[in-house]
Amino acid sequence: MRRLNIPRIFSPTRLPLKAALVSVLALLILAGGFFSRGGMVVSVSDGDSFVFLTSGGERLTVRLYGVDAPEYGQPAGREAKKFTSGMVLFEHVDLNILDTDAYGRSVALVGVKDGRVLNEELVRAGLAWVYRAYCHIPACARWLVLEKEARRAKIGIWQDEKPVYPANWRRRASGR
Repeated sequence: MRRLNIPRIFSPTRLPLKAALVSVLALLILAGGFFSRGGMVVSVSDGDSFVFLTSGGERLTVRLYGVDAPEYGQPAGREAKKFTSGMVLFEHVDLNILDTDAYGRSVALVGVKDGRVLNEELVRAGLAWVYRAYCHIPACARWLVLEKEARRAKIGIWQDEKPVYPANWRRRASGR
Protein backbone atom coordinates (compact mmCIF):
# COMPACT_ATOMS: atom_id res chain seq x y z
CA MET A 1 0.00 0.00 0.00
CA ARG A 2 1.38 3.37 -1.00
CA ARG A 3 1.49 6.14 1.59
CA LEU A 4 0.24 9.61 0.61
CA ASN A 5 2.63 12.47 1.10
CA ILE A 6 0.43 14.92 3.02
CA PRO A 7 2.02 18.19 4.19
CA ARG A 8 2.67 18.31 7.95
CA ILE A 9 0.22 21.20 8.53
CA PHE A 10 -2.62 18.83 7.64
CA SER A 11 -1.51 15.99 9.89
CA PRO A 12 -4.28 14.70 12.18
CA THR A 13 -2.41 15.86 15.25
CA ARG A 14 -2.20 19.44 13.98
CA LEU A 15 -5.74 19.87 12.59
CA PRO A 16 -7.42 20.45 15.98
CA LEU A 17 -4.79 23.04 16.83
CA LYS A 18 -5.27 24.82 13.48
CA ALA A 19 -9.06 24.77 13.89
CA ALA A 20 -8.78 26.15 17.41
CA LEU A 21 -6.44 28.95 16.28
CA VAL A 22 -8.76 29.90 13.40
CA SER A 23 -11.76 29.93 15.76
CA VAL A 24 -9.98 32.09 18.33
CA LEU A 25 -8.83 34.51 15.64
CA ALA A 26 -12.39 34.78 14.25
CA LEU A 27 -13.78 35.49 17.73
CA LEU A 28 -11.14 38.15 18.37
CA ILE A 29 -11.90 39.83 15.09
CA LEU A 30 -15.66 39.78 15.62
CA ALA A 31 -15.73 40.63 19.31
CA GLY A 32 -12.44 42.31 19.97
CA GLY A 33 -12.60 45.52 18.02
CA PHE A 34 -10.88 44.79 14.68
CA PHE A 35 -13.43 46.84 12.75
CA SER A 36 -12.97 47.96 9.17
CA ARG A 37 -14.31 51.54 9.09
CA GLY A 38 -14.23 54.37 11.56
CA GLY A 39 -16.47 57.40 11.59
CA MET A 40 -19.39 59.10 13.32
CA VAL A 41 -23.09 58.31 13.61
CA VAL A 42 -24.95 61.42 12.45
CA SER A 43 -28.57 60.25 12.81
CA VAL A 44 -30.47 57.28 14.25
CA SER A 45 -33.52 56.02 12.36
CA ASP A 46 -34.63 53.38 14.86
CA GLY A 47 -33.08 50.86 17.24
CA ASP A 48 -31.21 48.92 14.59
CA SER A 49 -30.37 51.42 11.85
CA PHE A 50 -28.58 54.74 11.51
CA VAL A 51 -26.64 57.04 9.18
CA PHE A 52 -22.86 56.92 9.46
CA LEU A 53 -20.27 59.37 8.15
CA THR A 54 -16.89 57.73 7.48
CA SER A 55 -13.60 59.44 8.33
CA GLY A 56 -13.25 60.04 4.57
CA GLY A 57 -16.63 61.79 4.34
CA GLU A 58 -18.64 58.93 2.82
CA ARG A 59 -22.23 58.67 4.05
CA LEU A 60 -23.55 55.14 4.75
CA THR A 61 -26.90 53.88 5.90
CA VAL A 62 -26.21 51.09 8.38
CA ARG A 63 -28.37 48.18 9.55
CA LEU A 64 -27.16 46.28 12.61
CA TYR A 65 -26.10 42.72 11.86
CA GLY A 66 -27.90 39.83 13.51
CA VAL A 67 -30.48 41.73 15.55
CA ASP A 68 -33.98 43.06 14.96
CA ALA A 69 -35.19 45.88 17.19
CA PRO A 70 -38.84 46.94 17.45
CA GLU A 71 -39.98 49.47 14.87
CA TYR A 72 -40.39 53.06 16.01
CA GLY A 73 -44.22 52.82 16.22
CA GLN A 74 -44.12 49.42 17.90
CA PRO A 75 -44.09 48.92 21.70
CA ALA A 76 -40.51 49.49 22.96
CA GLY A 77 -39.56 50.99 19.58
CA ARG A 78 -38.94 54.43 21.06
CA GLU A 79 -36.89 52.89 23.87
CA ALA A 80 -34.76 50.96 21.36
CA LYS A 81 -34.13 54.12 19.33
CA LYS A 82 -33.29 56.07 22.51
CA PHE A 83 -30.89 53.32 23.63
CA THR A 84 -29.10 53.27 20.27
CA SER A 85 -28.97 57.07 20.17
CA GLY A 86 -27.51 57.16 23.67
CA MET A 87 -24.75 54.74 22.73
CA VAL A 88 -23.75 56.02 19.29
CA LEU A 89 -25.33 59.31 18.17
CA PHE A 90 -22.58 61.87 17.44
CA GLU A 91 -20.02 59.35 18.69
CA HIS A 92 -17.06 57.81 16.91
CA VAL A 93 -17.78 54.14 16.19
CA ASP A 94 -16.10 51.38 14.23
CA LEU A 95 -17.99 49.28 11.72
CA ASN A 96 -17.25 45.74 10.65
CA ILE A 97 -19.38 45.60 7.51
CA LEU A 98 -20.43 42.02 6.84
CA ASP A 99 -22.98 42.45 4.05
CA THR A 100 -25.23 44.80 2.10
CA ASP A 101 -28.99 44.24 2.39
CA ALA A 102 -31.69 44.44 -0.29
CA TYR A 103 -32.14 48.17 0.48
CA GLY A 104 -28.45 48.97 -0.06
CA ARG A 105 -27.71 49.39 3.65
CA SER A 106 -24.37 48.27 5.06
CA VAL A 107 -25.07 45.43 7.49
CA ALA A 108 -22.52 45.67 10.28
CA LEU A 109 -21.27 44.95 13.75
CA VAL A 110 -20.83 48.27 15.54
CA GLY A 111 -18.01 48.76 18.01
CA VAL A 112 -18.27 51.67 20.43
CA LYS A 113 -15.36 53.45 22.12
CA ASP A 114 -15.52 51.46 25.36
CA GLY A 115 -15.06 48.20 23.42
CA ARG A 116 -18.65 46.99 23.57
CA VAL A 117 -20.64 45.95 20.49
CA LEU A 118 -23.94 47.81 20.00
CA ASN A 119 -25.65 44.79 18.43
CA GLU A 120 -24.99 42.72 21.56
CA GLU A 121 -25.88 45.52 23.98
CA LEU A 122 -29.34 45.93 22.42
CA VAL A 123 -30.03 42.23 23.00
CA ARG A 124 -28.62 42.40 26.55
CA ALA A 125 -30.93 45.36 27.32
CA GLY A 126 -33.94 43.42 26.04
CA LEU A 127 -34.43 45.86 23.17
CA ALA A 128 -33.83 43.52 20.23
CA TRP A 129 -34.37 39.96 19.16
CA VAL A 130 -31.52 37.92 17.73
CA TYR A 131 -32.33 37.80 14.01
CA ARG A 132 -32.06 34.02 13.78
CA ALA A 133 -32.50 33.84 10.01
CA TYR A 134 -29.45 36.04 9.41
CA CYS A 135 -27.23 35.68 12.49
CA HIS A 136 -24.50 33.20 11.59
CA ILE A 137 -21.30 34.31 13.33
CA PRO A 138 -19.97 32.75 16.56
CA ALA A 139 -21.19 35.72 18.65
CA CYS A 140 -24.81 34.84 17.79
CA ALA A 141 -24.74 31.90 20.22
CA ARG A 142 -23.82 34.32 23.03
CA TRP A 143 -26.53 36.75 21.90
CA LEU A 144 -29.14 33.97 22.10
CA VAL A 145 -28.14 33.39 25.74
CA LEU A 146 -28.42 37.14 26.42
CA GLU A 147 -31.86 37.21 24.78
CA LYS A 148 -33.00 34.34 26.98
CA GLU A 149 -31.68 36.14 30.09
CA ALA A 150 -33.48 39.38 29.13
CA ARG A 151 -36.68 37.43 28.52
CA ARG A 152 -36.36 35.73 31.91
CA ALA A 153 -35.72 39.12 33.61
CA LYS A 154 -38.70 40.65 31.73
CA ILE A 155 -36.77 43.71 30.57
CA GLY A 156 -37.35 45.81 27.46
CA ILE A 157 -39.55 44.08 24.90
CA TRP A 158 -39.93 41.12 27.24
CA GLN A 159 -42.08 43.15 29.64
CA ASP A 160 -44.91 42.56 27.18
CA GLU A 161 -46.73 39.25 27.69
CA LYS A 162 -46.58 38.47 23.93
CA PRO A 163 -44.11 40.77 22.18
CA VAL A 164 -44.56 40.93 18.41
CA TYR A 165 -41.48 40.17 16.34
CA PRO A 166 -40.67 43.25 14.20
CA ALA A 167 -40.98 41.41 10.86
CA ASN A 168 -44.49 40.26 11.84
CA TRP A 169 -45.38 43.78 12.99
CA ARG A 170 -44.17 45.22 9.66
CA ARG A 171 -46.32 42.72 7.74
CA ARG A 172 -49.38 43.59 9.84
CA ALA A 173 -48.73 47.32 9.51
CA SER A 174 -48.43 47.07 5.71
CA GLY A 175 -51.57 44.90 5.46
CA ARG A 176 -49.78 41.92 3.89
